Amino acid sequence: MNIHLVNLLYYIKKKLGWIYSFLLRRLVWLFCILVSCHKAGEGGKSSITATIKHNSKQIPFAQVYIKYDATEFPGTDMAVYEDNNIANASGVITFDTLYKGDYYLYAIGYDTVANTNVYGGVYVKLKSKEDRAADVIVN
Repeated sequence: MNIHLVNLLYYIKKKLGWIYSFLLRRLVWLFCILVSCHKAGEGGKSSITATIKHNSKQIPFAQVYIKYDATEFPGTDMAVYEDNNIANASGVITFDTLYKGDYYLYAIGYDTVANTNVYGGVYVKLKSKEDRAADVIVN
């Protein structure tokens, strides 16, 4: 550490005593708050269970992508999404261990009845320790 900075801190502590202690405690408190904050993403105690649907029919084995900290459709470039997985035979998928926050789910599948590729997405806002169900309507 620069010797001038050390001398300055010592001078401030000596002259301002209680103010120095007060400010130092506030800085430590602020640091602790900033370190403990979490943005949307993995590691929390919330989950999203999504059902992929087209014309009220569930779409099995759809590829589902999730984007953290997103409130709007991030686009079709799959590289911008943080994670992805495949829905089960009932068209249901769960993303768990999520922190509270904003998420966007984007699904791509195939409707065997309509013989067509389908895709679509939905915005989901999670609270802390919430298990949320969402329908992803694809067209």
